[in-house]
Amino acid sequence: MYGPCALRQINRHVIAYSGFAEAKDEPSVGRKYSERLEFQRSAEDTIRAVEVAFTECGFPPSRSNTPSTGMTEVRASRQMSAGSWGENVTAQVATAPGGGSQVVVESKLVFGFVDWGRNKTNVSQVVLALTRRLEMD
Repeated sequence: MYGPCALRQINRHVIAYSGFAEAKDEPSVGRKYSERLEFQRSAEDTIRAVEVAFTECGFPPSRSNTPSTGMTEVRASRQMSAGSWGENVTAQVATAPGGGSQVVVESKLVFGFVDWGRNKTNVSQVVLALTRRLEMD
């Protein structure tokens, strides 16, 4: 089951924040984890910041646009290793209804049923790098 986490403000950028996980009893252990954020920045500025955040976190990004929905998706993959079955990390960026931008950052397993918190860690790293990047500009 899914459930919201929190609302927070970071310096001058108000961010609506909610985290979701698949696991019912333990929100950080499941097949995927995502967080939804809103920034008072243009979607194009946010997309560039997402690409930089992915790179800083060791995820080589690729971008795809969906003109019919007005959404841009930035994707990256981490290969299987001794500590992971591999993860796919995505960030979907769209213009928010009241201006600014909305971002959904998600990490999910390539293979396996339990990630032992790896997806939450991936998302948290990207969110932290993204908020730092947008605060610098």
